Amino acid sequence: MLEVVMDPKTKVLSLDESSTADLNEVELKDAKHTLDLINLLVKDFTQLNKPFPPPANQVTAKHTQASQQLVKNGVQAIQKKKTDEAIKLLQTALEIVLRRPYWESVAVALEEAIACLAPLCDAYTLAQMWPEAYSTATMLTLLKPSDASHLYRRAYSLMAVERYEDAREIIETGLSMNANEPLFKEMQEFLINQASAKEPEKEK
Repeated sequence: MLEVVMDPKTKVLSLDESSTADLNEVELKDAKHTLDLINLLVKDFTQLNKPFPPPANQVTAKHTQASQQLVKNGVQAIQKKKTDEAIKLLQTALEIVLRRPYWESVAVALEEAIACLAPLCDAYTLAQMWPEAYSTATMLTLLKPSDASHLYRRAYSLMAVERYEDAREIIETGLSMNANEPLFKEMQEFLINQASAKEPEKEK
């Protein structure tokens, strides 16, 4: 059984090392992560100076204002093709969003996270950082699967590294959601032309 100790001054929780000897690396990492979350929650409660947290519909305005300003600056940096600056600004905005107190509205945090991730994915794409662009686009599709633009971002990053078959499946899903979306139609046409160009090579 794991033993948890508390610093009498800071009230920070930590694991007693003598009780972690039988844990593997993954289990130890998970245990420490859980304690980190508890310590953050305790810290947020302590800073409230109240016996209980406010209702979930009361959100911290400073988090929203700070993240929105950083996103705005990040988008402007993308427009100027300053990708390094844009990525740094948007990553910072996302960190602010994720540091919202845990008792605040999840819906608000979710929308703000999407507002950070979408331009961050665009910045990765502009910088041709395809693994980062793909993973960010995948996260967007999980957070808001009804938005076809996130599927487009995901398919685009796959096509950039010539994973055409994987991209084709995503494009078909996007067209099933919005059959008139010109971006998906352009991608589909490209894949058709690309497949046609390979046929003469097979005949040879």
